[in-house]
Amino acid sequence: MKKMILHIGHGKTGSSAIQSFLSLNADQLMRLGLIFPMDEETDYSKEGRISSGNYKILLNETIEFPADKTIIFSGEHLFFELLDEDVFSKKVIKKIDRLTVILYTRNIMEFLHSYFDQSIKRDGNTDTIDNFLLHSNNKIHELIFDWIKMSKKYDFKLVIKNYSNYKENILDSFLGLLKHYTSKEIPPIDKFKMPNRIKVNRSLDNIERQNIIVLNNLYPRFASKISDLWVEEFSNRKSEITKVQIETFEILYKHYEPLIIKLNKILD
Repeated sequence: MKKMILHIGHGKTGSSAIQSFLSLNADQLMRLGLIFPMDEETDYSKEGRISSGNYKILLNETIEFPADKTIIFSGEHLFFELLDEDVFSKKVIKKIDRLTVILYTRNIMEFLHSYFDQSIKRDGNTDTIDNFLLHSNNKIHELIFDWIKMSKKYDFKLVIKNYSNYKENILDSFLGLLKHYTSKEIPPIDKFKMPNRIKVNRSLDNIERQNIIVLNNLYPRFASKISDLWVEEFSNRKSEITKVQIETFEILYKHYEPLIIKLNKILD
């Protein structure tokens, strides 16, 4: 039986740390019957640096799926790419017999703060958090329900976890899911190699945030390189959230409250 584990993120839920762990331990996982295909991107992630996982191998290459092992792919891009049912059917469903999809989500306000930071680090944003959040059109939590529909239509196991409850031990959580859903005799986390940086692509502190915004006003492309360097080289630096106005919070709460209630019904 050909089996696959897909870890699809979503964004800002510790994916880079998971990918670093998988890359570092690919050989050990192989001996346990778990294949994590490697490429240049995943080899780079061994150092605990920001990565996008091995999703490109799944989408862009011809892969042989061994019948006696479980193949693992990880990438936040898969959260969006595989909602295209033609791609999902061609690249996944038609190639395997059993599929488990692991999806971490995150408390919405916590996610929005991290999403704001990412826009500063990568997208050249110079706006205030209030303006940014009030005018952003992020649909990521709504798309979770598209994945639920997909799981019912194609009859695969969809595992949804709240990253906010596991962010301090995300690797333990992920390894536990691998053990449970592959039925493999996987050893405890301390028997594996650990990434140099457990916190990968962390949020900024207030001083870093202010400096990156200044750079975004002057040289946005340069600013993104500086921000990556900062969060990688000073991964243990404590992040700080940006406060929003109470009026902004009330508007956001009113907007997201129905979605929060709906999500809580499907989360552990």
